Amino acid sequence: MSRLLRVIILALFFLSFPVIAHASTQTNMSSNPIMPNGANGWYKTTPSITLTRSEAGTTYYSWTSTFGPWTPYTDGVPVNAIEGNNTFYYYSEGTISGTEYVKSKIVKVDKTAPTWNTGSSWRACGYAGAGDGGRIKLEFDGATDVTGVSYRIYYAEGNTLDWNLARSITISSTDRNILPGDNAQYKYIITGLIPNQTYSIGIRAVDGNGNETTNTNSFTDIPSTSWDTTP
Repeated sequence: MSRLLRVIILALFFLSFPVIAHASTQTNMSSNPIMPNGANGWYKTTPSITLTRSEAGTTYYSWTSTFGPWTPYTDGVPVNAIEGNNTFYYYSEGTISGTEYVKSKIVKVDKTAPTWNTGSSWRACGYAGAGDGGRIKLEFDGATDVTGVSYRIYYAEGNTLDWNLARSITISSTDRNILPGDNAQYKYIITGLIPNQTYSIGIRAVDGNGNETTNTNSFTDIPSTSWDTTP
C-alpha cells in the first residue's frame, strides 16, 4: 500500500468521528415581572433580575459597560434594576468550561412622574361661547418624561378643588385640541360650563406609565357671559 493511500485512509477514518465543539458555561437571565409592564417596553415597577449559571463557578454583572467594573453576583439573590434606560451586562466563569462572552440586555424602568419644565406657569380666562354655554381657556407650560406626557385637567364648581372628587379630562400633548398658547406653551378650552359659575381648576402631568405629578396648586375662574369672543 502506498504512503499516499495510507494517508487518505487515515484521514477518512478520523473524519468519520463527530467533532465535539468546546462550549463555555452559560448564564441565563430572568426577571420579575417577566415582561415590561408599562408602555413601550418600559417597566413601571422595579424588576428584580436573577442570573442562573449552567455549572459551578462565579457570575458577574455591571450596569456600566461591557468592560465593567464588575460586581460578583450572589447566586439566588435577585438584583434590583436601576431606574432609567440602562443596559445590564453579565457573564460567568465556569470551573469546567471556562469563561463565556459578555451578554447584555436593555432594561428600562420609569417609576417617576413627569417633570414640569423650568418656570412652568398656569393661567386661565373664562368666556362664553356662542350657543355652547360657558368655556374657560386654560394656558399652561409643558412637562417632560421618558415615556411621553399627557395632561390631566381637574375642575369642579366652587372655590375649592377636591382632586379626588373633581371631574377630569386627560389629553395627550399631541391631541389636536391642544393648541399653541398665547401666553404659555399650550392652551386648551374646557367647554360645557355654566356661565357666571365659579370653577376651581388644576392641572397635572401624567406619563405613559400612569405616573402622575402631585402638584396641588389650583386657581379659580368664571366663564363670564360678558366675554363672548374667540380665545
